[in-house]
This record gives sequence, C-alpha cells and structure tokens, in this order.
Amino acid sequence: MQLSHVFLKKLFSVSGASSLSLIIPIIAMPLITRLCSIQAVGTAELFVMTSALLAFFASLQLEYAVVPTKDVEEVKRIINSSFAFTLILSLVLLVLSSLFLIYTFFYRDFTIYALSSFLIPVFLIQSTLFYLSTFWLLRHGQIKHLTLMKILFVAPVAVFKILFAFISPTFLSLWLAVILGQLMVVVYIYYKVNLPLSLTLMQSGWFEIAKRYKVYPLTNIPKSFLGMGKDYLLSFLITSFFGTYFLGLYVMCLKVLKTPIYALANPLQLLFFQKTVEANSSGHLPRVTNKLLIYLLLLTIPSFTILYIFAPSIIVIAFGAKWYEAGEVLRAMIPYFFGIFFVTPFELVIMTKNIQSEAFKVSILLDLVPLLLFVILLLMGKPFLFSLMWVMWLGLVGKVIYFIWLYRKIIKLI
Repeated sequence: MQLSHVFLKKLFSVSGASSLSLIIPIIAMPLITRLCSIQAVGTAELFVMTSALLAFFASLQLEYAVVPTKDVEEVKRIINSSFAFTLILSLVLLVLSSLFLIYTFFYRDFTIYALSSFLIPVFLIQSTLFYLSTFWLLRHGQIKHLTLMKILFVAPVAVFKILFAFISPTFLSLWLAVILGQLMVVVYIYYKVNLPLSLTLMQSGWFEIAKRYKVYPLTNIPKSFLGMGKDYLLSFLITSFFGTYFLGLYVMCLKVLKTPIYALANPLQLLFFQKTVEANSSGHLPRVTNKLLIYLLLLTIPSFTILYIFAPSIIVIAFGAKWYEAGEVLRAMIPYFFGIFFVTPFELVIMTKNIQSEAFKVSILLDLVPLLLFVILLLMGKPFLFSLMWVMWLGLVGKVIYFIWLYRKIIKLI
C-alpha cells in the first residue's frame, strides 16, 4: 500500500480548492482593514475564534468515527447523534445570550456584544454540518463535492465582509458577514451532499453512541480545544498587554500562516487517515508513513525557509508598506507553524493504534510550556515581538519532540 498517484491526485484536488478558498480572504484582508478600524477587525476575529472553539466541543468530534465505521446504519446514527448534541448546545447558548441581553439593559455599552452573541449558535450549527459532510463525502470518495464545499465554506465570507464593510465598517458587520457567507455551504449541503439527517434518529440513542465512540471526544475535544484555546488566549493576552494594534498584526499573520495548514496539511491528514485505515489492517503502514515523511520534508523545509528569510518583503509586496511590521511578526511566528504543518498529517494515525490518551498528555504538556513562558515574559514587561519570538521557537521545539515521540510510538506498535 503506497502513496499512489490516485492519492496524490486527490490531495492536490482538495488542497487546491482549499488554497483558493483561503487565498481569497487573505487578498481581501488589506481592503477590509482600510475600510474598518483595527479594533473592529480584532474584535470580529475574537468572536470567530470563540465560536470555532465551541464548535469543536459541540459535535463531540463524533464525525471522526464516520470514516472507519463499516456499518452504514451505524454511521447514520453517529451523524444524527453528533448533530443532536450541537443543537442542544446551541439552545443553551441562545438562552445565555438572552440573559446577557437582559443584563445589558442596565449596562448599554455591552448591548452590541450581546446581540453579536446570538450568532454564535448559528455558527456552531453551520460548522457541524460542514464537518459531518466532510467526513461523509470522504467516506464515499466524493472529492469533487468536498472541494466545492470547502470553497463555499470560506470564500463567500470574504465577499460579504467587503460588502458589509462598505455599508457599515463595524465588527458586528464583519461578524455577520461570516455567518451569511457560511450559509452558502449549508445550502450546498442541503441540495448536493445528501447528508443522512433524520429527526427520528436524533430523538434517541445519543448517549449510547457517545459512549460507544468515546475515544473520539475524549481525545479530540481536549486537543482541539487546547489548539484553538491557545490562539484565543494569545489574542486575549496581546490585547490586554499591547492593545488592538498588535492584535490586528497578530490576527493578520495568523490568517496567512494558517493558509498552508488548512490548504494542504488538513486535507493531507484526512486523506492519509483514510489510507492508514486500510494500510493498518494489511501491514503496510510503515511504508505509507515513511513515504509521507519524505514528502513532507521535501515540501516544508524549502518553502518555510524561503518564507522565513523574505517574510517582511513578501508582506509588503502582497499587502502594502503599511504592513511591514506584520512581516516581522510573521517571521517570528513561522517556526512554530512549521512544526504544526509537519505534525498535523500524522496526528490521526494514532487512532489506528489506540494511543490517543497518551498522545494527548504528551501534546498538552508540550503546548502549555510556551504559553506559560509567554505569560512570564509579559509580566516581566518584555516587548511584544521579543516575547512572541521566544514563544514560537519554544513551540517548535515542543512540536519536534512530539513528532519524534509520535513516530517512534507508531513504528513500535506496528
């Protein structure tokens, strides 16, 4: 079982669509920033990050059981149980948002935030439908629909942001643009994906399904929560200690660096996971893993080295001279995201080897150390760029250690 031309064709198909869907928002970012204030961009991004953080928890990550599960009826029960959990959490958040709105009757400065919070449950439902559809399409090998769905999930958001920024350059407009933009993918799912959602299947059996596939929520939720929570915590700390200007720079660089992660590493992770489910039973997992390792080395080292050397120049050429400082911030962040890009494709392999719990403990320990260092540097009064650089380099060391541990563990358990 090798990484065949068919596998690479699927990878380039998915990654190409993902790249297109993410390049469009990056191109639109300078225009949006010129229309809106740095504060509006940063606040809107905090709402998006908070919602994305909750989205990982909403479905209990049960969608990861869709691909390896053989029985079709069982897969349908998994999908409906996952969506049912999302609906329950969304209802709870609607109640909390209503209480928050009542509270703002006495403190009117917070009313705009209360109104914005009503959009979070909508985001959760949209995200769950997207992820369930992703694994459903991956299970059936429908790469064409998967690539189109990825484009519709992200690209229309950029268009709506530009339109809304012209009309009303506030953070609420940008946040509303995200919701309306992602409605495009919901419409596509309804008409093209044929996701097997059923009110009958949603009415019972949720907890039995969650208990049966508890390995996915117990492993993926804390890990995903930690990954997203780290970005959220860094954004909060940057805003508290350095203000919204540096938050805007950080958010801009975060979007640029996450493009290769979403465009290539995540599709590669999904396709490699599908491959390892087959290879693990046939005993060809070492060969598949080693080939992927070689491909990643050839891809990541040259590309990230060039980006690190020419980061400020690339940012100025792409976004204008006013973003030069963002180039320096980008250079400081590159080492850690190099580590993330390299490790991401291998992480789902641990599910074929039942070492999820151990892997999570190692990962969370290595991720918490850089965060602790960042807090210490902030309390010491160190400059923003200095603090960020040390945190990112330490994060890279953690990712290297985690990858070595993960690789040795996989090979040892084969």
